[in-house]
Amino acid sequence: MPMYQKPSIRLLTWATFVLLVLVTISLVTWQALSSSRHLVGEYVGLLREAAIGRMEREVQNLLASNDRLLDLMVSQAAFRGERDEVQARFLDNLKHHPQAGAIFYGAEDKSFVGVERRPDGTIILTRSDAGTGHAFVGQRLAENGERGEEISRLPDYDPRGRPWYRAALPLAEPRWTEIYYFGPHRSLFVTVVQAIRDSRRQVEGVMAVGIHLKGIDQFLKQLDLGPNGRAFIFEPSGLMVASSEGGAPDDSAAEPARRHATASPDPLIRAAAAQAVVKAGALDRISMPVEFTFEVEGGTHRARLQPSVDSNGMVWLLGVVLSDADFEAPLLHQRNFLLSVALVILIVAGLLGALAGSRFTNAIQLMAAAAQRLAAGHLDQTMPAMISREFTQFGDVFVAMASKIRENIATLELRVAERTHELDDKNQALLTEVQERRKAEEEARREHALVMGFIDSLPGIFYLIDREGRYVLWNRAQEFVTGYSPEEMKNRHPLDFFLGEDRALIESRIGQVFQTGSGEVEASLVTKDGRSIPYFFSGRRIFIEGQPHLIGVGIDISQLKAAEERIRHLASHDNLTGLPNRNLLEDRLAKAMALAKRQQAKLGVLFIDLDGFKAVNDRMGHSAGDLVLKEVAQRLQECVRDADTVARLGGDEFIILLMPAMAEGVLTRVVGKILDAVSRPYWIGEREAHIGASIGVAFYPDHGETVEDILGGADRAMYVAKEHGKGTFAIAQPAQKVD
Repeated sequence: MPMYQKPSIRLLTWATFVLLVLVTISLVTWQALSSSRHLVGEYVGLLREAAIGRMEREVQNLLASNDRLLDLMVSQAAFRGERDEVQARFLDNLKHHPQAGAIFYGAEDKSFVGVERRPDGTIILTRSDAGTGHAFVGQRLAENGERGEEISRLPDYDPRGRPWYRAALPLAEPRWTEIYYFGPHRSLFVTVVQAIRDSRRQVEGVMAVGIHLKGIDQFLKQLDLGPNGRAFIFEPSGLMVASSEGGAPDDSAAEPARRHATASPDPLIRAAAAQAVVKAGALDRISMPVEFTFEVEGGTHRARLQPSVDSNGMVWLLGVVLSDADFEAPLLHQRNFLLSVALVILIVAGLLGALAGSRFTNAIQLMAAAAQRLAAGHLDQTMPAMISREFTQFGDVFVAMASKIRENIATLELRVAERTHELDDKNQALLTEVQERRKAEEEARREHALVMGFIDSLPGIFYLIDREGRYVLWNRAQEFVTGYSPEEMKNRHPLDFFLGEDRALIESRIGQVFQTGSGEVEASLVTKDGRSIPYFFSGRRIFIEGQPHLIGVGIDISQLKAAEERIRHLASHDNLTGLPNRNLLEDRLAKAMALAKRQQAKLGVLFIDLDGFKAVNDRMGHSAGDLVLKEVAQRLQECVRDADTVARLGGDEFIILLMPAMAEGVLTRVVGKILDAVSRPYWIGEREAHIGASIGVAFYPDHGETVEDILGGADRAMYVAKEHGKGTFAIAQPAQKVD
């Protein structure tokens, strides 16, 4: 019968497939956008990280700039020149460092010189006026560089009494002062100070560089944080430094009070600081970034607080607060639009699917009935004419397939019987092999456990590495000592545990073992937490499967090293005072004399004998005498330079080696200082003791060219001092020099 011509089923199938794809994409998009709160959280987190990073870089650059400026001024030693030259150098540096608000220097003689930049850009030159006493004079600097009108004068300005001057005196390195309000600038101010010292470590004056913090508010306002965002900076104590809503003190107040972060007029900053206190217990306990979410005025806000520390110890807490409301509305609008598009696509897909289904539903039902009969064993199937060419072709193939199945069933049944017999034999053989392998694996595990138990019981660390330095085996002591886990050890190289010269030495010894077969070395092993431990390593070369490997052990020799160092110290130092003994003194004196001979220089030796010490021993006991000797040793060390040597010969005799010898006038002052120091009272509990000292002085080469000559000359001179009434000193005479 003639077939009714319908639209091609292939076309309908492809159209349905495309529509299903579009529907799937729409559903995935809807699912992703349905969790808008999650997306908002991620976006807010990224923006907060960017804002914190920008703030921290700006703060670090600002503080580091002052450090560099102070280092530059100290290295130039500008403060040692004339005041006009000093002020000119200060002015040049101020112009090239816009962060600096003031540069000034005060000296011990009460003199002062400096420059400052006011908020309106005006530059003020300040100095003490020697012509009218120690007055403080400020003058405006005109655009042509000339001094303008005088703007301030103080009758008796002494920089030594200023807080910034006193703060720098005990410090060896530059340090920041506390933040304070600077009236002339109407702004919070912070200053970095450094004490300037001469070659004798005496203070000459104090150098200071300051910045005003008013400009930080403007920077914070420029951060892209959304309409409800906030950025702020405060000290660990909680006092505000700056904020995007204005954190500086009220300009109208003469000495305005600074607000605490939890008392900020801005509700978001106030709430964020209060939440941070709850999280950390106190603001000054925040040492790592702190993140949290809080509700204010019906809105959700996300905050992050992070400490920022500069090289000189200045600590600020940086904070950022962002609102979900600023970012959630655009995402919700986009989600609604995509949902509408997906709904339209679903309606169109449903209509087209219904049309396509009406064309081939009957054909599918006929094919389903034939398939069911085929599955029931009725292999003599025929197919009626179909509504399309594609289904007719499928019916012909279906009938041919049924015929072919009938032909193959008999052959398949025969082959199945033969194959079943073969598989039974192979299964039995496979079962036997599996059992044998399991026994071998169990034996291997027992052997491995035995070997590892033996290795873990060894004293020290044990290791096995291949030619490329990869760890093949190690004991638990290796993990315990180094601090690395088993997974971390797999990725370690032996050289990772050593630094500097030890690293090069270990690399050389590993090469030696692989080349010669053995090697030994002492080196300091560096652990994961940075500790350095002296170890003795011994290694041997072995071959595993034809490949060279290094097997070695390491023994901790910390106690041995400490004992050796203690023995060396006891051999060269006095047990009671810890000072060098006669052996070490004579060695140092001999080396110093050889050096002085090459340089044609002089050396000085002071032979000190205590006066009245025996009476202290007899009256108060030897324990009290030992305490007095220790105190004498300490006082003598405080009287001389670092390059000089203070030694104890024994009893109440001490030697001081001066390198190089001092001029006679300087030597007289030093000897007087020593006599005064020794004669000060000694307190033994609540009892007071008094002693004195007699000192003999000898010089190399004036009084001898050997160690015995110099010490003998100083000894004889000491007895001369005692003959003159004690408590004084005498210099050896040339006639006493032994040729």
